[in-house]
Parts: sequence; C-alpha cells; structure tokens
Amino acid sequence: MEAWDNLGLSAPIIQALEFAGFYKPTKIQEAVLPAAIKENADILGAAQTGSGKTLAFGIPIMERLLKTDRSEKQLRCLVLVPTRELVVQVKKQFDILCKFTDIKTCQIVGGLSQQKQERLLKWKPEIIVATPGRFWALVQAAFEDEYLASFKHIGIFVIDETDRMVERGHFEELEHIVQTLQRDVNEDRQTLVFSATLTFIHTAPQRAGKKMVQLSTEDKIKQLVTLSGMKKNRKVIDLTTKDRTAENLVESRMNCNDLLDKDTNLVYILKRYPGRTLIFVNSVDASKRMYGILSRLQFNPLPCLLHAKMEQKTRLKNLERFTESENSILIATDVAARGLDIKKVEHVIHYQVPKTTELYIHRSGRTARAFEKGITVLLVDQLCAKNYQKLQKSMDRDEELSIFPIDCEPLKWAIEDRVRLATTAEALSHRVAKINSKENWFIKAAEEADIELDETMMDQDDLLDSTDYKLKMEKKNADANLKALLKTPLPDVNQSYRHKSRYITPSIVKEFTTKKSVNAIETFDKAKEQDKKFKKGVKKLSFSDLRSIKSNIKLKLKGKK
Repeated sequence: MEAWDNLGLSAPIIQALEFAGFYKPTKIQEAVLPAAIKENADILGAAQTGSGKTLAFGIPIMERLLKTDRSEKQLRCLVLVPTRELVVQVKKQFDILCKFTDIKTCQIVGGLSQQKQERLLKWKPEIIVATPGRFWALVQAAFEDEYLASFKHIGIFVIDETDRMVERGHFEELEHIVQTLQRDVNEDRQTLVFSATLTFIHTAPQRAGKKMVQLSTEDKIKQLVTLSGMKKNRKVIDLTTKDRTAENLVESRMNCNDLLDKDTNLVYILKRYPGRTLIFVNSVDASKRMYGILSRLQFNPLPCLLHAKMEQKTRLKNLERFTESENSILIATDVAARGLDIKKVEHVIHYQVPKTTELYIHRSGRTARAFEKGITVLLVDQLCAKNYQKLQKSMDRDEELSIFPIDCEPLKWAIEDRVRLATTAEALSHRVAKINSKENWFIKAAEEADIELDETMMDQDDLLDSTDYKLKMEKKNADANLKALLKTPLPDVNQSYRHKSRYITPSIVKEFTTKKSVNAIETFDKAKEQDKKFKKGVKKLSFSDLRSIKSNIKLKLKGKK
C-alpha cells in the first residue's frame, strides 16, 4: 500500500482500499488525487474506460468529508451520472470507501418509488449519487426547512460521463441543478468532471437543412466548464490515447454478407469462445429479436436482456444474473454502454455499428478493464458499411480493423443451419402472436356484448382463415425442426479440421496432439501473425520472381548479340 501512502491519504481510506484489493493507484488516480486533495482544484478529467475514474473522484470526496466538521447532518457531496445502472455501481464504490467511517451515502434514481427515496433522505446522508431527473424532482418537492431545500453545504459537486450529461435538451434538469448550486453560494465548493471521451472531437450527424458543426477541444472544454459551473483555477487532465480505447483492448471486425451471415457469425463466436459476453444493439426491437433467437438456440445460461423500456427492478435483476455466471450473455442497448463496471467481461460484440464514435468507445470499454485483457468484435454488413467507414475516419485511424477469423468452417456451417431455423421460428412467432391477439380481442368483445361462442364456432372461424392457419403450422414445423436439430451435437473444433491421411507424418501428429484455443484473443493473435507471415512471403516471392525475369531477359539479349 506504499503507493497510496505516498499520496497522503487518511488511514480509514487506506484501510478500505486494502480491504477491497486496490493495492496501487491507476494513472488517472495518480494524476487527479494530488490536484484534487492538496490543491482543492476543480478537475476536468478524461481517461480510458475501466481506468479507475470513480475512485479518482471518490477518494477526494472522502478525504474532504473526513476533514470536515460533520456534527450537523447536511448534504455535503452530490454526484450526478446519466443512467440508473451507473448510479448503483458508483454507490457500491462509495460503500467500499465508507466501510471504516461513519459517512452515509444514498442513491436516487428514477423507476423506483419516489416516496421510498424520500424516506431514505430523512436519514440525511452526506453523499448522494443520483440521476438528474429524479434528484431534481425531489428538490422541487422539498419544503423550505427540509434536507434538499438548500445546496449551500455541498462542498463537492461531481458530474460523471459528462459528454452525455450535457447534451442539449437531454438532461435539462442538470442545468436547473447547476443554477441552484450557483445561487446557493459556497466559495469553497469543488467541481470534478469526468468522462472517457471528454475531449474527444467528432462531427455530429447532419440534420436536414442544418450545417454540420464540429467543436474543437477548446470549444468543448469551454462548453463543459460553463455548464458545470467550474472555477477559473480548474485543471484539465487528459490521459486518453490516440486510439481512445484501453491499451489492453483487442479490436477486430467480421464482414457479413447478409443478415443470416451476421446472425451466424454472432452465434459462432458465442459457441466457439465461451465466456462472459456483452452484445450491443442499436434499438430495443433489435435486442428483443436477438434475445428470441438466442433463447430458441437454448444457450445455457439463457441470455439476459437490458434496454431502456424495462422496469428498473428487472434491469438490475438481469445485470445481477449476468455477473453470476462465467459464460453469461447480455444483450443490451446503449443504456449499458456508459460507466458500467462488470468484472471479467471477456468479449464485447457490436451487432450493429454504433451511431457515434463516443458510443463505440464506451461500448468497447465494458471489457479490458482494470488491467484485464478483452476483445471487441464489430459485425459489419452492407447496411452499416458507411457507418463503419465514418467510425474509422472519426477515430483517425490509417488501418482497417483486423478480421476476426473463422477457424472451423464445419462448425459455422452447422450453426448456420440452426440459426436459419431459429430466425424463421422467431419471425413466425411474432406473426402468430398478432393472430392470437386478434382472436383474443374477438373473444373479449363477444363476452362484453354478452354473446356466447361455442367451440364449434371458434374452430370454424380458425379454418376459414387459411393464411392464419398456415402460419401457425409453419411455426409449429419450424419449432419442431429446430428442436430435432438441436439434439445433434455440433462438430468438435479439434476433430473437424484434421486432415485424413493414410500416412503418419509430423504435420499429422501435430494436428492430433494440438488443441485449438478457446480463448478468442489467442486465436485472433495467431491468425494475425499467420497473415503477416503470408504477406511477407508473398512480398519475398514477388521480388525473387522479378529478379528471375530480369536475369532471363538479360540472357536472351546476350544470345541475340
């Protein structure tokens, strides 16, 4: 713990860090803590996802509170974040830091009972972690003499994932909160602002009839400073690299011919490389479709689903399920892209190219966290090829992402047959659900009109609509065929690629004694190395061929003379 001691932290903080297994600070923590604690400076901080930004602002908060007279219970610190899931995560980090102190924390989010949260506030916690919407609603509902009626005791104000928080019109409540903070003056107040893409520049999507606007780094910083109400003695600490992604992140792509090929490639990765996998999609409908397909393919454990239209309790429950199993799968919209710190996520798959570069960075940042390795795979088809090119240009990269290899064709062929049936069954199930809904409406309407329907009438009505009947039978057949196919084992990756030979050669012996890796990064690195060797060999061959041609020409010319 010597590295922490050198930063001059209090004993309860050192004790909490050691208890949690944080034995040394990360780069962003080493850069931020001296300025935030000793100089009491406002901080504008940027670092790759998974770099320890939460503790970078959490520790200064704790240090300040431990040195403050807290005999009168007041709100001393406010931390605002964009999503409910991130509130829960940040609150857990504060619980770790508070373990050996008497400092109380509270989380405030939408989607849960406001009355229950009002009861929690009666305990007057010193630290509140909240989403802007629900927090502002509670502030507006507070009476003059209540806990949230005044912000004058707030000594530290934190905004995490700021680039998302300050999007125009996205979080209007944030502006109201900042204005209230500025009205309730506290000369000693400190503001800490963090994100993974804080000083990143990209050109916003062009709207019809509007000019494209590109903010410079300086313009963006000025905008953030104004919106967050920072002081003039602020410090900008930007530790992001040119790539904007973590150093230990492996990035790759798979080119897909069509939707079936895309679905097959996704399932191939899941089957070929078991491990905790996060699949990002661009819409709620896409997440539901993918959940239906993977559920029909009987993945064990069943995939979890996370999107903005789910109830908060269900979202948290699914996140908990995802963290419990090593081979779990989470299908998520970008509600999960920012800030979530889920341990040991091995693979991130972008089923669809994200709409902005910031989203790509945040999505990819769910893996390769806290010194761990991780891989991200971008599935690119014809529909999103342009978005992929825009992404590459925005990231200012000279080279394309390397191709993630298919190293067992028989496995992919077998998976394609299953995926074809699963996607067909899933599409038919939606159409059949509409038919059933129509029939249920008819029965309900008849009941409300006091019309009695016997079974004979219902059977005749079903038979009259031959199209509906055919759809139901098609779905039934697709389900039956898929069920039968799933009973057949998939090809063994260590058997299917071996060459048949009547002779035992060293290469055959090597094939039978070598097993293929189930680690996606190892397979990717091996394929990349082989590709380099192949290209190098081609260059050498071309050069030798050229010399041979030149020498032959010279000989012929001599012969003519």
